[in-house]
Amino acid sequence: MFSFISLHRVSSRLLCGALLVTSVACSPNAAVEGQGQVQSGPEVPHKATPAPLKTAGAPLSSASQDDQEALAIRAMLEGSMEAWYGLYMLDKKVGHARIWAQRAESDAPGAYVLGTDAELRIQAHGQAHSVSLGERRTYEGRAPYRLMATELRERSQGLETTRRASRQGDTFVLSTLGEQGAPRTIDASAETLRSVLVMSPRDLDSVPLGEARDVTVFDWESIADQVVRVTPKQYTTLIRAGVKTPVLELEMQYQGSGLKALSLVAADGVALRTTLGAGLVLKLEEENVAKAEVVGLDVLASGVRVSRRLKKPDEHRRLTLQVRLNKGVTLPEGAGQGVKVKADGVVEVSLDMSPGAKLGPEARQRALAPHGPIDSKHPAIEAQALAITAGYASPKEKTQALVKWVYSNLKKELATHIPSASKVLERRVGDCTEHTWLFVALARASGVAARPVYGLMYIDDDAPSFGYHAWAEVEVDGRWVAVDPTWQQFPADATHLRLGSDAL
Repeated sequence: MFSFISLHRVSSRLLCGALLVTSVACSPNAAVEGQGQVQSGPEVPHKATPAPLKTAGAPLSSASQDDQEALAIRAMLEGSMEAWYGLYMLDKKVGHARIWAQRAESDAPGAYVLGTDAELRIQAHGQAHSVSLGERRTYEGRAPYRLMATELRERSQGLETTRRASRQGDTFVLSTLGEQGAPRTIDASAETLRSVLVMSPRDLDSVPLGEARDVTVFDWESIADQVVRVTPKQYTTLIRAGVKTPVLELEMQYQGSGLKALSLVAADGVALRTTLGAGLVLKLEEENVAKAEVVGLDVLASGVRVSRRLKKPDEHRRLTLQVRLNKGVTLPEGAGQGVKVKADGVVEVSLDMSPGAKLGPEARQRALAPHGPIDSKHPAIEAQALAITAGYASPKEKTQALVKWVYSNLKKELATHIPSASKVLERRVGDCTEHTWLFVALARASGVAARPVYGLMYIDDDAPSFGYHAWAEVEVDGRWVAVDPTWQQFPADATHLRLGSDAL
């Protein structure tokens, strides 16, 4: 049995915590090939169990679907598992991950634990840093097999944060290890072991192709449940070391963020390879192979090259780009950004410094509320926001003061994912993501609707290129306006190409 939930979650955490924390990172148009060649084909028997999986558990019988599910869950509860993965971005190995499962300790709040441990290495400006993530998810041992508790530990540059969510009746109690104050409560998650089973089916022959199923998983980014649509696409074969291995191709679409993952699943629910988005690939490997030859991601060498230099880019008020996109990829319109699809797969992007769309009541409400790392209700954030904006009345005046303060008070270093805006405020250091998260949290605490924006920005005139960047949009006169607290720009210059308002 393999935990797709843990794999995809750690993958998305790595994307948020490593790719988008830097001012430059990898090209979104580059894909990484797996170790084997994938070939489509007709349905074939699924008997192979690929190494290096170490699993224990009874096989499924040919009973009804409900009975098969009950037997599969029983096999999960009675078995154990460990699998290692190499993490790849572009053509570089950037880290490794371990996925494991076992029966819980006797004093645990549940009976069965799924765990993920991962480490990713990145470097820029002569600095090399690692970010490590560890997650534990504990489920009860009888129907309905609810998620009873989950813990997420993040470590980077000597800073470690551990967050926990534990079920008490119909609520989850949220706490952060070492922090003072009353725990926060939210509605308990609807995630169960059945969610895991749908995302990692054990009996591939019984999975109906093309029949999508929605499952619920708890998401640490939003601290809420997220719906994942799981669609079995086709039976294929993956050639590994010259041997054809039957696999099932599963597509997982995260409904809240739009993130899409594609996994090739073999017997007993083991993923041989998973591609997340356009750039992150996880390959099943032996432990010693997964840990070996990790070179890390050199973010400075991974920009998107362009054919012309832009002298004094911060003075550009208008810019037109010709862009080629992968099949199925689109670019959004937004504040100062227009998109026109032309012939032969070329997209023309017009960038300027004009305001964007008007905000509706729901969008404004979302842009004022805490969300994930934007902990705008934290007492330290609220106190700092009040100190900065005291004496200012309008959103424009508050925004100008906040942009200047964040730019002036954060030391600009590659931070490799400080986990929350309040921690950024505490450490006073960060790159574009830390600047953006802190600014957005301070703006929301000041009553200014704001949201983070992720995309590309022109960053290098010696080797003309765009790199991944994070900035923000705020509501001014009822419309979105782009601002960049990393470079003290209000509004942001016309070299900012928006990809979305969600880091995923």
